[in-house]
Amino acid sequence: MAPFRAIAWLSAALGLLALLLASIGLYGVMSFVVTQRTHEIGIRLAIGAGRFRLIRQFLTESLLLAFAGGVLGLLFALWGSSVLLILVSEGAAPIPVDVTPNARILGFTLSLSLLTAILFGLAPALIVTRKSVNAARRSARYEPADVAQG
Repeated sequence: MAPFRAIAWLSAALGLLALLLASIGLYGVMSFVVTQRTHEIGIRLAIGAGRFRLIRQFLTESLLLAFAGGVLGLLFALWGSSVLLILVSEGAAPIPVDVTPNARILGFTLSLSLLTAILFGLAPALIVTRKSVNAARRSARYEPADVAQG
């Protein structure tokens, strides 16, 4: 049983490392999106959109990204569990162990996706909506196409 335990811990450590890298990627993507939309956020704040409404929008976007990642992770787990058993078995006959994800794993994945979305998706939205309307307008870059030709 010791070789299986070592492989299970290694698999869990690699999964957590992948989750950490994906979370950092989500934070980077959301930071970039929010920073690029500073002008839009400034205009929306100026015409009366509430800070909470904008935060809800960015949180929804990060939830969609996180849950898509969670679903892809579950699909990879379904495929990877059978491959892992084949690699661990020493003979031609596979080991009779059921390693398919169950309801507990689904719940854990769902809760981790939710936590990831809240932690790494909400932070950029809170930072950018904290700015005042004038600061958001000043920090936005104006392209020549944005300036009215007269």
